[in-house]
Amino acid sequence: MPRVTGRYSRNVTDLLENQDVCDAFVANLLLSRRAMCSQVSKYLKAIMEKAGLDYGLATLCIVLAGEGGATTALERLYRNNPAGIPMELGRLDQARRFIVRHESVKSLSEDGWLQLASQEPDDGWLCKA
Repeated sequence: MPRVTGRYSRNVTDLLENQDVCDAFVANLLLSRRAMCSQVSKYLKAIMEKAGLDYGLATLCIVLAGEGGATTALERLYRNNPAGIPMELGRLDQARRFIVRHESVKSLSEDGWLQLASQEPDDGWLCKA
């Protein structure tokens, strides 16, 4: 696993290498904070991914829970793929179908959306939540 560098890095690294402490740290973070942590350093990204974070799924759930909900999520899906042919077409299509199927849901938290995604059929990436 990559190492944290900086003034307090040794203390942080030592602390997070204790699996019980690391598990408690990750378990107490909101989904949006876990996603943010994964973007801070390779070390934290590895920890978050080991704990099961899928950054794309986290981002989808964060957007769905935010202002604008399904409409904003669909707009962002298509805006991020202006050519219309994304690299991961299957993943995009699953996300689109999930959003359309649940667009009437209005007041779920980020973790609520994650839980809903985990109930998707086993053949897709959304159920890996």
